[in-house]
Amino acid sequence: MENESVLNILKLIFAGSPLTEVLAIIAQLVESQGDSVLCTIWLPDEDGRRLYCAAAPSLPGFAAQVGLMSVGPRARHAALLSFGESRSLLPTSLATPSSRADLAL
Repeated sequence: MENESVLNILKLIFAGSPLTEVLAIIAQLVESQGDSVLCTIWLPDEDGRRLYCAAAPSLPGFAAQVGLMSVGPRARHAALLSFGESRSLLPTSLATPSSRADLAL
């Protein structure tokens, strides 16, 4: 990722830009790294038992279409999401509080 892009994202954060705007720009930056790359960013809901799609800039309507995804001990090891021709594999272990801390910037 280009340093200038990262600096622009940090400027948005420091300026108090809405989280949804910042996440959409981060997703667009990830998508710019290769051909046919799509990025979605998922966050836990208030009780931490489900994830919701917080950003999917290149997939209009994706967040509304997929809704919430359950995570935790009762969830399957991996949740396979599909939307049209795109597919993502998200291990539910990435959605646990301990592993979220490992992913923090």
